[in-house]
Amino acid sequence: MSTPSAGSYPLSRPTGVCAASGRPLVVGGRFVAVLVEAPDREDMQRQDFSIEAWEGGARPASPGRVFATWRSIMPEPAAAKKQLVMGDDELLDLFEQLSESTDQKKLAFRYVLALLLVRRKLLRYSGVRGRGPGSKMLVSRKPTAPGAEMPTLEVVDPGLDEETLSGAMQQIGELMGIETTTPGEPERSNASGAEAAAADPVVDVIEPKPAEPKPASGVSAGEGA
Repeated sequence: MSTPSAGSYPLSRPTGVCAASGRPLVVGGRFVAVLVEAPDREDMQRQDFSIEAWEGGARPASPGRVFATWRSIMPEPAAAKKQLVMGDDELLDLFEQLSESTDQKKLAFRYVLALLLVRRKLLRYSGVRGRGPGSKMLVSRKPTAPGAEMPTLEVVDPGLDEETLSGAMQQIGELMGIETTTPGEPERSNASGAEAAAADPVVDVIEPKPAEPKPASGVSAGEGA
């Protein structure tokens, strides 16, 4: 069985032009960003649509197909260079939008996105169900209020090899403003991607302190034999 590919995700900044009409997107106006995949390409393209065009039925031209969408607000040209490509709400919306998909490429994207959202503390990691490809990473959104319990969300591990996973996390993480390498992080050969994320210092993992050995009878602690 071949290893699934994470593909190339152009989470670039807004194009500034409506793909349907060719007109500039209005600064301060809402628009729909679309990742477009084509049957004969491994990578994808980004297209932006004004809200009016999108709600009027405009979609990417055939043979392009909608892979994922998110809504955003067109920034000022000077501010656009300083902003992250996507805000927290947009990232979580994209993550949840892919929850029902069984497409391998979308599963891979959602898995990588989940690992990065754990790093950004937008999702909380709680464990893994199963081992290897097809296992499920368990996460939840941050509580909306102190003491509130949030439902557990399952994220399927698509079985990406270490090189593909690392490359995808680097590509998406840079655009999200998330550091994707951590000194001392476990190798994937010894831990799943989910376990590696859990080992990151930004995740709350508390190890019990080992009990100090009791000294032998008649010997005080620190004495030699």
